[in-house]
Amino acid sequence: MDGKKKAKEEIWDSALSPTLEREFRNWWANSHILREINIPRSLQRNFEKEEIHIFGDAGKDAYTAVAFLRTENTQGASVQLIQAKSRVAPLKRMSIPRLELIACTIATRLLVSIREALDFQNTPTFLWSDSTTALAWIRRNDEWGTFVGNRVREILQYTEVDQWNHVPGAMNPADLPSRGCNPSELLQSKWWEGPEWLHQSKSSWPHYSEAIDEVAVQLEKKKKITVLTTTESMPWYVKFGTYSSNVRLMGWIIRFINKCKRSSNAKGELTVVEIRKAENTLFKLVQTEKFIVKDRNRPMVGGMKVNLKPDGLIYLKTRLENREDTESFINPILLPSHHALVDQLVRENHLRNQHAGIQATMNILREKVWIQQTRRTVKRIIDKCVSCRRFNTKSPAVAPAPLPTNRVMDAKTFQVTGVDLAGPLFLKNKMKAWVVIFTCAVYRGVHLEMVTSLSTEDFLLALNRFISRRGRPSTIYSDNGTNFVGAANLFAKLDWSNIMERTRCHRIQWIFNPPSAAWWGGWWERLVRTLKDLPKRTLGRDRLNAVQLETCLCDIEATMNCRPLTYVTECPKDLIPLTPQMFLSDIHKTDFPEEECIDAEELRRRYRGLGNLKEELRSRFRKEYLAQLVQNSILVTLYW
Repeated sequence: MDGKKKAKEEIWDSALSPTLEREFRNWWANSHILREINIPRSLQRNFEKEEIHIFGDAGKDAYTAVAFLRTENTQGASVQLIQAKSRVAPLKRMSIPRLELIACTIATRLLVSIREALDFQNTPTFLWSDSTTALAWIRRNDEWGTFVGNRVREILQYTEVDQWNHVPGAMNPADLPSRGCNPSELLQSKWWEGPEWLHQSKSSWPHYSEAIDEVAVQLEKKKKITVLTTTESMPWYVKFGTYSSNVRLMGWIIRFINKCKRSSNAKGELTVVEIRKAENTLFKLVQTEKFIVKDRNRPMVGGMKVNLKPDGLIYLKTRLENREDTESFINPILLPSHHALVDQLVRENHLRNQHAGIQATMNILREKVWIQQTRRTVKRIIDKCVSCRRFNTKSPAVAPAPLPTNRVMDAKTFQVTGVDLAGPLFLKNKMKAWVVIFTCAVYRGVHLEMVTSLSTEDFLLALNRFISRRGRPSTIYSDNGTNFVGAANLFAKLDWSNIMERTRCHRIQWIFNPPSAAWWGGWWERLVRTLKDLPKRTLGRDRLNAVQLETCLCDIEATMNCRPLTYVTECPKDLIPLTPQMFLSDIHKTDFPEEECIDAEELRRRYRGLGNLKEELRSRFRKEYLAQLVQNSILVTLYW
């Protein structure tokens, strides 16, 4: 910013170019002439014979609009200046016809303001421009582009086409302010008294126009969108873009035919029977167009056995004839894989069922019809769904960085912990509650605590409960939430030398993610998603009280800690998969009062067995879980 400011100061302090300096000195030398210019402020009105004339003109540097009041009396006509406006042309260079159209727009706005301020609602109005191109845009009822179209619509909203007239550039009074002049030229022209021809009778007014530049006019026409169509024409019965619309169209056609035959007096909306009949009629037309049955004694279509029933439809012959089910499921209607109506049928079922997948859409269609090459057809249609493509698009992959030491080291459970909050959840008493999730960085275990506010005090109480149950962590990771930052600031103010001397507790190392970098906490954010999905599926919209919610959170915690970390196999001889729950109940030294009643050697043997089991479990964790973290593609499954 300092560099830009300095550059601007240098521009202002620099000397003018010789050309600009000469022009300014010439204008200043004639500035005293401005004292001789007197413009009367009062309007001499004649309500019976008065007219408003507004002129618009534009040059490469400015565009102008000026309004005059013309009145007639026994001595002749008089012209007075009402108002004028001048604007500097935009820095972005544009064509002169476009600038002329902007001048016409300013003239229209000037007319609206004069009518409202001076009560000229019923006064005859004449609008003038020396641009034949701009007048052609206003007079022709064509579809213009955005720039021209918007301004033409505004102009025609307040004026009529017949009010716009052409004036040669030399006779246009708006030409003077658009190109500029010095004080002496302004005084000599008597510009505020209007053009000379406006003081004369209407017969002497300009009544001709120059030739129109058709190239410039047609250049601003709205660009037409060219739609490329395939060489294959649509059948006459596929009139609309959706399956339901074509079915209803056929239903109305059938009703009309029946009324002409006097075989039906149906009124109102189409009934279910009529819609079903229209649907079967469409299927029959599709089959007639695509299928040919050569041998009616042993009918075959595309290598499949079919049934020809009296209604004229071709049904697929299946091996479910002895099953008690709907007729459409036992013998579905056979349809081709490539047809416009079949594509609409698949697309409508896909959208109607909330963008169902390939298998789900196939199952829904299977209730009524059998499409040749069903999976390929359904996949082809779903792949064209814009919404599905947008949500299924894979994000760009980046080469994974090595995991930090705190994620792969040998540690106790929850020795390295990530913390975050999920929620809010709504209780029965309409209060809000949040869930504090503590995640073990190494063994992926979770611990859940409920809080009723996002304050630092409530979080410290939840942290106290966590440490009391799971043990004191050495490192805590979190984002930059105010409650986390507040807790870390409170810990930093303590006298840790005194605390370590009295309690032998070391200070917890608190590591924050960079601001606005949520992906740094992906190893606990993934479990936050799991935490949100479980209550959503189990509770739905039900609300619980505080005690019920705490119980539910305990069940969710147990479920999440029992999730497999390694590959789940169906072979009974393989080892059971590792879960976080196996490491949560770590083995610590404790005293047993039963030692007096049990043989000491037997007790030591069992204790050594537990120790061996612990070491074997940790060895499996290293070989089966940590070894899989080498591949980035497996990380997605491991987060569950």
